[in-house]
Amino acid sequence: MGICVAERGQAKTDCKGRIPASTVKQRLAQVSVEQGVSMISFTVELPVPPSINASYRNALIKGKMRRVKTDHYKKWRRASAFTIQSKIKYDGRIGGQVSVTIALPKDCRMDVDNVIKAFLDALVDSKRIDDDRHVMSVSSSKILSSGPAMVVVKSWVSSEAVAA
Repeated sequence: MGICVAERGQAKTDCKGRIPASTVKQRLAQVSVEQGVSMISFTVELPVPPSINASYRNALIKGKMRRVKTDHYKKWRRASAFTIQSKIKYDGRIGGQVSVTIALPKDCRMDVDNVIKAFLDALVDSKRIDDDRHVMSVSSSKILSSGPAMVVVKSWVSSEAVAA
């Protein structure tokens, strides 16, 4: 697991050329301005989040019923954010357009769309992406034979941003 940098136009960006996170900014700074756009990506394994029913509950707050996060969901978010921080060593948030791909185990009983918000919240909590409002596309599917979920994050960085 790590952060990979690839230039647009390559046939495949499978991150075979992994680099230490400490040199990501240096590598990005070396990208030629003529190329226009570079990509930052990382992949991390996370446990499948609790179901929507186990994530929220109704609570009476100041005389009004509200939906609040359960302790179980808060613990999952904290643990997932810590896992992302510890596995993806990157001293900064990825801002701008972000694409997220979520791969779940086939035996997961949850609907594929019910896990998206939980994973996005964990990415924001980990401070690896700036804000989930910048997520331009999300894909979620049950394709893994078993085990934890895989989350792949990709962001495109303009040469102007790299040079700054």
